[in-house]
Amino acid sequence: MSVKDQLWDELKIKSFLCVKGVGITDKANEELKSRLGKDLLEFVYDLYLNQYNEAPLIPQEFLTPSGLIVPFKYEKDAKYKVDLDGDKYILVDGNGNKVFDVKLPERPEYYKGIASDGKELRTIAKLICGDTMGVCYSNECAYKDKGLDCLFCSINKGNREVFWKNPKQIAEAVAAAYNEGVVKKIHFTGGVVPERRELDYYIDTMEAIDDALPEGHDAVAIAECAAPSDLEYLDRLKEQGFKSVSMNLEIWDKNIYKTICPGKSSREGGWEHWVEALEYAANVFGRGYSSSNFVIGIEPATLTLDGTKYLSEKGVTVSYSYLQPKAGTAFEGMTTPDTLWYVDMCHKLVEIQKKNGIGYKQVYETTARKDDIANDIYRIEEELLPVFGCNEYEPKKSIYGGN
Repeated sequence: MSVKDQLWDELKIKSFLCVKGVGITDKANEELKSRLGKDLLEFVYDLYLNQYNEAPLIPQEFLTPSGLIVPFKYEKDAKYKVDLDGDKYILVDGNGNKVFDVKLPERPEYYKGIASDGKELRTIAKLICGDTMGVCYSNECAYKDKGLDCLFCSINKGNREVFWKNPKQIAEAVAAAYNEGVVKKIHFTGGVVPERRELDYYIDTMEAIDDALPEGHDAVAIAECAAPSDLEYLDRLKEQGFKSVSMNLEIWDKNIYKTICPGKSSREGGWEHWVEALEYAANVFGRGYSSSNFVIGIEPATLTLDGTKYLSEKGVTVSYSYLQPKAGTAFEGMTTPDTLWYVDMCHKLVEIQKKNGIGYKQVYETTARKDDIANDIYRIEEELLPVFGCNEYEPKKSIYGGN
């Protein structure tokens, strides 16, 4: 079997795990208890409440034999589970048969660090996808007060303490990770904060990061935010050093958008303003460096593809995330679309974007996660994975040394 054929097979299994989840056998769980948070990278809860309730401590992600990163979506009764075979971690199917070996990521040194105010660096900015610092500045979203949450989102669900991370904390965490060599990208995300305080906050935080990193650093910073009422704010983000900006429309059809995303529809200028902001950003940051995500599986696929075609033609990079029927949301208990349908949609997404001149470099430097299915398709088709000898999109220091 060729390397590409092996990767396509692994991608099918990965898509199933991303949608349906993955479990942990009792044997592996006992081993992981002694290693996660010590020498193996643990999952850190930030934007969303611990939705797993009785879940054990879980890994952040794992690597397939050919190098695909699989986010660890834990499901206790999942068909596939991570098991222990001697001193190696493996994936097994529902009958306990080995599917393939897996590698768990090593814990970076900066996770042991403490910020100057006493906070653990790992709680300020966590490492995802082997090279990206995920910075969730706050888990607050102003849509809750008006009952205008996006219907699929669980950010405001459950009882949790609202947090806010300051620019100095984040700069210290980023500097520690960057100096260790484990980070290439910094992705900022969070809720829509009352009075849109997150907008100026991004500017202040990026300024603090630039002061903390070596002059001429090459870290790629991505700002994810709601469409600002004053579009010239996007120019300020560019001037401050952000490489790209993401404003997630989520739904293309205007009428479905109003129902599913009532806050974005009524409080942030509406559908027309979001589209205008995305097009404006493509002109400011450059073609392919403005992006929007669609949650697929809610509206008919033809409508999502229509939106993908329109935005791609305007120079906007599009990403897809699958519908996750989270507890407490309007979709709780519903069934997600077939996993291979999701893969097929991502193939169509990649085809559309390539036709419009949006290559993998733009996708990598604009989207939050290089472990999503569309990223994998680009990297398999264009042989941009380490298994092909390509390390352009890898950090200086890999956390996948071996375990």
